[in-house]
Amino acid sequence: MFRDVPLANKKKRIIEVFWGIQICLGVIFLITFNDLYEPFTLLITLFIGLFFIPFLLVKNNKIVGATNSLIIIATLLMLSFVWQNSGLNDEVMLLFPLITAFSILFGSRKLLRIVFAIVVINIILLGVLNEYGIIQHTPPEGGILTAIFTLIIFVLITFTLGKFGTDLSNALENLNQHQNKLEENVAERTKELEVKIIELNIAHKQLNEAEKMASLGRLVAGISHEINTPVGVAVTAASHLQVKTQELEKRISQGSIKKSELEQFIETSIQSSLLINSNLQRAADLIGDFKNLAVLNTASRRSLFLLKPVMEEIIATVQPAIQEAKVQLIIHCKDTIEVFHDQGALAQILINLINNSCIHAFPSIQNATIKIDVNQNGSDISIAYSDNGIGLTDEVAEKIFEPFYTTKRNKGGTGLGMNIVYNLIKQTLLGSIKVKKNKPSGTIFQINFPQKAPE
Repeated sequence: MFRDVPLANKKKRIIEVFWGIQICLGVIFLITFNDLYEPFTLLITLFIGLFFIPFLLVKNNKIVGATNSLIIIATLLMLSFVWQNSGLNDEVMLLFPLITAFSILFGSRKLLRIVFAIVVINIILLGVLNEYGIIQHTPPEGGILTAIFTLIIFVLITFTLGKFGTDLSNALENLNQHQNKLEENVAERTKELEVKIIELNIAHKQLNEAEKMASLGRLVAGISHEINTPVGVAVTAASHLQVKTQELEKRISQGSIKKSELEQFIETSIQSSLLINSNLQRAADLIGDFKNLAVLNTASRRSLFLLKPVMEEIIATVQPAIQEAKVQLIIHCKDTIEVFHDQGALAQILINLINNSCIHAFPSIQNATIKIDVNQNGSDISIAYSDNGIGLTDEVAEKIFEPFYTTKRNKGGTGLGMNIVYNLIKQTLLGSIKVKKNKPSGTIFQINFPQKAPE
């Protein structure tokens, strides 16, 4: 049975059949009308009224009841026609397929068998009565032979429609089972996919943290290397001064010191002191810059600050990487540009961009240069970060901000550095970033964000 056919479709089909029958009966009524009280006119009027029963039932969503009543009334109409007027003519074969189809689609199979038996009995009875002249229909030869012939055609039509309806019902049932199985498979795959997405998000967060720690590790290594030079010079100068002081002390205890030796010691002390002081000051400045960056990376609140000095402090912390790559870094930014944003996010963005250029852009480039041009356009800040490196292929430019995409995976790259840049610009700075080729060579990252983030 067509249980899964939408209710609205069932109602629509039954109402269409109702109005089709009513129009036919109305036409017959107008054509044959002679006297309001003529038996045939009364019969047509009666059936016009009876057909409103299934109409009212279907309006109340009683589909099976409406279909069964429609079948019963249509069968009575058919039998009334063949008994009253036409005998064993084509009306039986023309109307009964409609009854059979509706019984299979929306009605009761049991009712179909009952209606079939009633029609068979009526066909045989009409043939016998017409054969023996008890009743006379046109054509007059519509006797037992006509009844048998009509019955054969009637049975064939009913059998064919029954088989067709059964096959169609089975096909629909199989389709519903397949659909249910498909929905179960989709639900199962959806759950698996949700689990995979959760696992992927966890892995993403872990790799994100790993990338941040790796960036911090490279920063610490660079700072350590940079500090080691002035501290080493200061230690060497202090050791040399200590040796000279011990020699002077020994000569004083022996009473053999000369004025020229004392003057030479004083000059050595002054030079060593200047050397120690300048190198320790350099180390102190580096440590101060590193402390500022640590504060920036841990700060989660927004603040109002001048952009240029903050950018210079950030760049100073990655100076070892810049020097190692032999890159010249140029900043163009007005001293008066102020922004209200998260300094830590800005620091992470610049560090990742500079590290990305130093690692990827300059394998064998002479006069390697990074430029950072900052402009204010009304209430928006525009940063054009560019380098004159080897540039990007179309594939790399298209995927550079995707998580886990890297061209240096075999050298420890995780593919999250530029993804972190993208997320920080979009989510924290509430801005945008675009990448394009820099002619004649290199890459440009165009960054735009509001001067003041909403509090």
